[in-house]
Amino acid sequence: MVGRSVKCKQGKPWPLEIAVDQFCKGTLPFGPYYDHVLGYRKESLERPEKVLFMTYEELKDDPKTHVKRLSKFLGCPFEDDENGE
Repeated sequence: MVGRSVKCKQGKPWPLEIAVDQFCKGTLPFGPYYDHVLGYRKESLERPEKVLFMTYEELKDDPKTHVKRLSKFLGCPFEDDENGE
């Protein structure tokens, strides 16, 4: 995704490896990566009703809980058919 949207000065797309490297170093307008992610994390703590912060690891470790969190955040909570939760 990054490689398709980032072009060098000559207008040619960058190889994905170069685009990711530049993003992580913070040399692109929307980098560095960690500042980008921390910005969302901070906003989710300040305005939890507007921003849901969820990591891949959380979702992978406990998908049922986090899908329920996501659906509740989106205003579409659901009940678990197995135990009525």
